[in-house]
Amino acid sequence: MTNCSIWLSGNSKEHWNTHSIDIKNIINNKPVYFYKNTSGLIVSNNTNQVILFNCTDLEIINQNFSYGGVILAYTYNSSINNNTFINSNIHLVYSTNNSVTDNLINDPGYNENCINLASSSDRILLSSSLTINLT
Repeated sequence: MTNCSIWLSGNSKEHWNTHSIDIKNIINNKPVYFYKNTSGLIVSNNTNQVILFNCTDLEIINQNFSYGGVILAYTYNSSINNNTFINSNIHLVYSTNNSVTDNLINDPGYNENCINLASSSDRILLSSSLTINLT
């Protein structure tokens, strides 16, 4: 796929648990990583989209996302740190105690929701730079 991303949604764990996304899925020449029921992982490999479902204590660090991004669903005690998001989103859905820090988020009008915190609590958003072109 080019200049697009995978989107998942649902308002219960059963909606999310039915998915399986293989690493062979590619966005802009980079793999998509989908993790579920995982803990203690550091995602620092070259990826364009990371989707976490029902995970704990994960870290997404030092990535350059372009037309991809991060989805955390039912994920707890995890962090998104020191990444660059160009035309990409950060979505936290039904997730608790997660942090988003030291990220550069640049959206020249592609996304309507650069950062989406749906039904999530105890989240920390610090030291991130957000640039949006509304024209």
